Amino acid sequence: MSERNEKVKLTSAPLKIIQNKDLRSIEFDPTFMHNANASTIIVRGNRNLDASVITKLKRNFPWYAIDLQEYGECGIPHPFKTFNDLQGCTNAYGLLFVRGTRHVRRSPSVKISVKGCLVIENTELTNVDFLDDITNFTLVEDMCNHGM
Repeated sequence: MSERNEKVKLTSAPLKIIQNKDLRSIEFDPTFMHNANASTIIVRGNRNLDASVITKLKRNFPWYAIDLQEYGECGIPHPFKTFNDLQGCTNAYGLLFVRGTRHVRRSPSVKISVKGCLVIENTELTNVDFLDDITNFTLVEDMCNHGM
């Protein structure tokens, strides 16, 4: 099997930088990833990552398939209990996992787009109206099996 075919069969990214709420900067020599088996980089849900860093990553890794967050994207807290935790975020990334609770607090000021997976299980919820605070949802299927 050629090295190129091996790259296609791999489903996981060799570099993932996900849900680091205090991360502001990412700097490394772009050549350090040249020998990775898969050419994918995932940078998602890093609430305070500077917009100029995101632009620089796009420019420095043109040969990679980059799943790169936009400025202002936040990671979803785990376990998820309130939309107030997403205050100031433009969108959210991750597993929105609600478990073992009676109530998920809504926020009148948070309406958010989510990329990830939604799981609601083993709760005492009487409704799921908090889902109305999600304006757009994009499924990341692999995330639904992560951490359960």
